[in-house]
Amino acid sequence: MQNSEMVEKYRAEIESLRVKASSLERQLDQLRRAEAAAKDEAVRFRFRSESLEIQLDNCLEVEERTKAVMYDQMTASLAALDATIRSERLHLESRLFHSEAARQALETQIATIYGSLSWKLTKPLRFIRRLFSQA
Repeated sequence: MQNSEMVEKYRAEIESLRVKASSLERQLDQLRRAEAAAKDEAVRFRFRSESLEIQLDNCLEVEERTKAVMYDQMTASLAALDATIRSERLHLESRLFHSEAARQALETQIATIYGSLSWKLTKPLRFIRRLFSQA
């Protein structure tokens, strides 16, 4: 091989390597841009994740406070209802006691009437009246 042919061959090889190097540099540049975009995306995701965690924590706090308030309200309502029921029960027991006393008084009064001399003396008259009223 002659010198000029060898020089030509090396020049072609150098040119081929330059083309490959240029292509590799473009690929490297694309990969760097992709890596930077991926890092930016990761930062955005991390920020969004942290933001969502904070929102979730806040929601959980609000839920716990709401539950506590509702529990307190329900407890107060139940206590008020219990007091109302107890009061109504005492009132009804009092009415029952007075009704029982009135019933006993009336039974005593009826027994007194049935046991009286006038009731016994008018028994034949009541009997005759029943006979005429049935006929």
